Amino acid sequence: MYAVGCEELAGTRADLIEVLNLDEEGKTIREEVEGPLLVGVRARIKEAGDSLRDNQLPRLPVWSEPCGKCDLAELCRDVPAVARRDRRAATGR
Repeated sequence: MYAVGCEELAGTRADLIEVLNLDEEGKTIREEVEGPLLVGVRARIKEAGDSLRDNQLPRLPVWSEPCGKCDLAELCRDVPAVARRDRRAATGR
């Protein structure tokens, strides 16, 4: 998304993107910025914007593993009591 923004706002095309994942199990990702990557990102940005404008925000029907790792999970669904305890234990809160 940053590469698209850089091109659209500054008129400069990024040649490389790098994601430094600081999580314990995360890994760094480096990828060259090429035309097909930007086309795909623009399509996903448009799709997300259209979904927001149309109020099409589907949710998972049940609490799942990705929810337990998401910082915003409590905004989109109720957190089961077991998951709430696990989240508190993991964050120390």
